Amino acid sequence: MNNRVALFFVITLLFLMSACAKDPKIEWNELNNQVAALYQEGKYDEAIQVGNKTVEMAEKAFGPDHPNVAQSLYNLAGCYYIQNKLSDAEPLFKKALNIKTKVYGPMHPEVADLINLLGNIFSLQNKNHEAEAAYSDALAINMKLFGKNHPKVSTVLGNLASVYFSQGKFTKADRYYNTALQITPDAQNLLKNKNELENTRKKIDVAIAQTLETLKTKPKDSDTLWKLGNLYNENNNPNAAIESYQKAVAAKKDFIDAHVDLATVYEEQKEFDKALQEIRDAMELKPKRLDLMYWSAALCAEKGDAAASVEWLRKALDKGYNNWQRIKTDERLASIRNEESFKKLLEREEKKS
Repeated sequence: MNNRVALFFVITLLFLMSACAKDPKIEWNELNNQVAALYQEGKYDEAIQVGNKTVEMAEKAFGPDHPNVAQSLYNLAGCYYIQNKLSDAEPLFKKALNIKTKVYGPMHPEVADLINLLGNIFSLQNKNHEAEAAYSDALAINMKLFGKNHPKVSTVLGNLASVYFSQGKFTKADRYYNTALQITPDAQNLLKNKNELENTRKKIDVAIAQTLETLKTKPKDSDTLWKLGNLYNENNNPNAAIESYQKAVAAKKDFIDAHVDLATVYEEQKEFDKALQEIRDAMELKPKRLDLMYWSAALCAEKGDAAASVEWLRKALDKGYNNWQRIKTDERLASIRNEESFKKLLEREEKKS
């Protein structure tokens, strides 16, 4: 065989090999379909195995920040979610959210949907304040995208109300249920939850008595002490609420919910330094909680420390805080809105976006 013929066969072979190789998108779709089929059959462990392969394949074929990677992560997380393996699902959903935020920007429906879903996961794990922060962000995005009367806004309002209800924060829960029902007045789940809330509120004295009875056998149970604090606060007894929250923190030093609710009562009582101390304790436990950084900015503004307020706001923005609806409307920031440093900070962020 002469060299020219040999070369022809080599080129032909290479062409056939490339033609036989699957297009990455086709292969990715096939793997995703396989995950979906296994999921539908209830073969979740097998779905997870294929799901992991799908994520690896997507990262290699499309790059780590491609929407297909986010979709693969979402599908894999769903397999954990359906099995109530929430601690496994949570980081996967977070990674998918980071990718979608990079690709689409923060003000996008898919980003809002994922944040709302993360709120559900936090709520199911009793990470109440993280759920509240996630739902608040999803609410702000949906209101900006669809207006205040959209069904998606009603859904997130209902989720927020449920979080407050589960904590014994009935006044807030009632307000959010009412607003949601103004948008979707025939939503059966909202009507049911609202009715249950009204029945529970009527028996708040009974709930306090029952909780005190429980504490007789478990006097240092942090969860019970915290819930008692919420009930006292709901019953307009802030001093008793503060005492219960303090006992909850003493029983469990890393009880972030108790720190945050204690800060809330101190803020309502205008004891801003005490509120700031609780928020700083909470930030030591959860240094990545951007809502706590923002809250520090708001508390500093309320106490008249403009420089500290702007600096905390700068830190939150630098870390990725982007709830502009809150920044622009929060009355607690009123004292710094005319500050030159605040205006420059907003100008910097506008240039970035």
